[in-house]
Amino acid sequence: MQPFYDSLMVSPHAGVDCHDCHKPHKPELFLYIGEGLHHAEWMAEGLSFEEMAEEVENTPPASPKNEYCMACHGGAEAAAPSEMISDPAISCFKCHTTIEHTTHRISEYAAYENPDYTGHECVACHDDHDVTVKEETCKICHPPEKHA
Repeated sequence: MQPFYDSLMVSPHAGVDCHDCHKPHKPELFLYIGEGLHHAEWMAEGLSFEEMAEEVENTPPASPKNEYCMACHGGAEAAAPSEMISDPAISCFKCHTTIEHTTHRISEYAAYENPDYTGHECVACHDDHDVTVKEETCKICHPPEKHA
């Protein structure tokens, strides 16, 4: 988890407890069962305890659900997202100068090979820690070869 913790400490979210955003998406009992199944699979594959520990250490935590983002970013606080965002440094925004948060609902349409981000629309575009939107992020659902 160290790389994820390090990226948090140099982000706008530094000082926010990890568990405020990365809450379990299912009852705790199912988390324990899921972890037990992962360990059993890894043992069946012949992984050593060191390899299992490395696998756990290098797996990022589950992405936050929208409701966790909106707990801080959804009210009248200064941290609320603006309706219009743009960044001329990102080439997608050279033509698409604004993206409206209220109309770009990722889960409501099916773009080219669009993953299902239902309930996770915030982190579909915004990195969990540094909250930037990068060109590569746009290309997940909007690849240049399909832009005609």
